[in-house]
Amino acid sequence: MKLLLQLCSSLLLAWSLRVSSFCISDVSTSCRAPQYRKSHSSTSLNIIGAETIGIALVSAAAGAAARQPEINSMQVELIEARKKVEDSKEQVAKKIEELEEKLFEVDRAYEVESAKFQKEFEKRKEKEVAIITEKIKTDMKFKLDIEIEKEKSKLLSEKLKKVKKEGEESSEIAQLKMQQQNLKSAKEKLELALQSSEEKMKNMETPKANRLWPF
Repeated sequence: MKLLLQLCSSLLLAWSLRVSSFCISDVSTSCRAPQYRKSHSSTSLNIIGAETIGIALVSAAAGAAARQPEINSMQVELIEARKKVEDSKEQVAKKIEELEEKLFEVDRAYEVESAKFQKEFEKRKEKEVAIITEKIKTDMKFKLDIEIEKEKSKLLSEKLKKVKKEGEESSEIAQLKMQQQNLKSAKEKLELALQSSEEKMKNMETPKANRLWPF
């Protein structure tokens, strides 16, 4: 802003010097020939243009000076905003650090609880296994006792049958010998009948084999 004001002051000073030199040259050329009047008119236009530029620059400088408080306020707001951003970054970093610490504590607590739960689970499992094993042993012993009693009862029944059979054996031996003799006789008869049948089959096949045509 200061640089702009200095530039405007320099332009105004240059413009004033140029106007003064033009006035002096105008007096010296007022009595010259008409061909110099055209050049004089062009110079006047240039001076008017420079004057317009100077006025514009002065107006711009005045406008900038008028808006300087607003610019200063915006700069202050910008600085405050940057500070807030930095503060927010610090707060976020601090919050992240706090959360990481809490997460670490939660992990540690979880590990402790997990180890405790694991121990309790192992104890409970061992207890349940012991109970189940004892129950299986009891059930197996009960079943084994039942099977033993069944076998005892079976052996006793067989023994009673055997005793009864031995008492009846004397009367059955004669019948068995008779049946054996009858079976032997029937077997001999069947063997004779089979031999006779085989001989007849051979006799029937022999003439047939001696023919020229088997059919």
